[in-house]
This record gives sequence, C-alpha cells and structure tokens, in this order.
Amino acid sequence: MGACTHPGDGGASLSTWARVGQSLAGAPAQSLREHGYAVIDGFWGEQWSEGYRREMRHLLDHNLMLPNKTQFLDARGQPIQCTKPNIFELDLHNEEVRRLLPVFGELFGSSALVEGLNDAVDGLALVPGTDATTVKLQYNAGGGGCFPLHYDNPGPPNKRRVTMLTYLNPGWEEGDGGELQLVPWMSKPVTVAPKMDRVVIFLSDVVLHRVLPASKGRLCFTVWIDGAGTNAPEDNAIDMRKFPDLDTLAVHLALSPAQRLLARGVYREAFARSLRDCMGDAPGSAEMLESHDKYILAMRANRGLSALVERLRAYHDVLQTMNGFTV
Repeated sequence: MGACTHPGDGGASLSTWARVGQSLAGAPAQSLREHGYAVIDGFWGEQWSEGYRREMRHLLDHNLMLPNKTQFLDARGQPIQCTKPNIFELDLHNEEVRRLLPVFGELFGSSALVEGLNDAVDGLALVPGTDATTVKLQYNAGGGGCFPLHYDNPGPPNKRRVTMLTYLNPGWEEGDGGELQLVPWMSKPVTVAPKMDRVVIFLSDVVLHRVLPASKGRLCFTVWIDGAGTNAPEDNAIDMRKFPDLDTLAVHLALSPAQRLLARGVYREAFARSLRDCMGDAPGSAEMLESHDKYILAMRANRGLSALVERLRAYHDVLQTMNGFTV
C-alpha cells in the first residue's frame, strides 16, 4: 500500500514554519494564560489542513484505524479493558504508520509547535523532542460516539502539559454533534464545534472536558506535549490556610491542577451522565459507573475532603443559578 502524497513543494516546512508562533500570538496566548484554553480558526491553513485530512481519509479507506481501547480499575481494583463505541484511533509513535503519512510524519518530528507555544506563553516549559510528544489520529464514526468528562492529565506520573486538538470536518453542521465541551472550573461550559481547520489548545492538567455524542462521522487529531515541571508536589495539594473564603479558593483552583482532587465530587452527577452517554449498554459500562460510585464513597469517607466538596457544590449551584448555566 502506497503512502499518501505530501502537500507539495510549494508548502512551507513545519520545521521552519513561523506561522505557528504567529497563530498563537496575541489573543490566543492571552486566553490560554487567563482561561486555560484558546480556540483558533484557520490555524494550519488550507494546504496543510487538507493534507492532514487527505491522509486520515487514506487510513479510513484502507481500514487502518483501530478501535479505541480504554483501561481502568473496576470497583474491586481489578484492571479492565473496554472499547468506547464508534471511536477509532491511531498513534503516530508507530514508525510504520508515519511512513504511510508524510504530512503527519513531518508534524511528529517538528519542534515548531513546542517552540511556538513556549515563545507565546510564559511558564509552560514544554519539553521538545518526540519522547515528550504524542500525536493521535481519531475518527468518530457517529452513532453517539463520544468521550466522558476527564482531564488529559489525571495526575502523577503523567507529564502532559498541553493538549492541542485539530478538527478536519469541512461539512460539519449544527446537529451533527461531536462537539468538544470544555468545563472550566466553576464556570459556564464552553462548547466548540469541530469545524475544518479549527484548533483548540488547552492545559491538559487544568481543563476538565468531554466530547458530546456525534450523529455523523468526525475527524480530528490530538497533539499532547509534556511539561518539564508538570505535576510538581504543589500541583497536587491544597493548603486551605491560604484561602480565607470560597471565592478566593475558586479563583485559585481555576488555573491549578489541584482542582483534579475535587472535580469528580463537585461534578459527580455530570461525570456519571457523561459515562452513560459514552458507553450506553456497551461492555464495561456498568463497571465504569460502579467504579465512579466507589470513588465518590471514598471521598465521602474523608470527612475533611467531603465537607469541602459539599461547600463547593453549594457554591457552584449558586453560580449556576446566578449565571444561567448547567454542567
């Protein structure tokens, strides 16, 4: 089977592509610093985005995408592997795959994204090199395919600092589904349509998110980049002596990975709904929900943690009522 064709001799090389930094400069960089995420339309340009889409279509036409496999611990602590319905993926760490896909292969080997992000946003400290970068291609076949609420970096020893999603769907219309829903801490959810050459960049260890059920096929790819200081001890602890009230704590947690310690309890109903949306009656669904329930019971058994979670839940309920949103 032959490899896909490259965008062409007239295209700029990613290794020297200044547009990466230009696309991130200004408002996107400010949004990433202040809110933890940024949405950028036309990030790659027509030539490169069409090249990515063409290579992904090549994979689909030759049945090379693989079913998503998810591993988790059940309520008894035993590892279980299950398949998310209608989700197919491929990882670019596979050298044979990269040989088939020269456009994606150049992206995987380029330092332009890391350099552009580090230049545009102070403090990210992203690590260059293929060992610190993962690129995953994904096809959502529709039929309700989606992902539950989660963080791309759930905690140590994971080192992911930045997630970058690129959507490749020129014909997407309202009602097709498959939108990304970001859930900033204590704030109104942000729903992002998966339109062609739209890029979403967010902090992997800070931004809770999910993918809404899709009724039609959807193409995207994700780049994850590690950070040098990700999951430091202070990122995974909350010193309540520093926060005189819930307002101060909520502001701190909005851009702190420590929110992960509390999120499943604060948003417990939303987590359960998103699991049901994702798995339906597929094998592993009951075990996932049982594991979630056990996690909540363990939180409740910790009196100090449980009291804080309940205070934050009440605080969040007030914010939802005041600002007219639901999670």
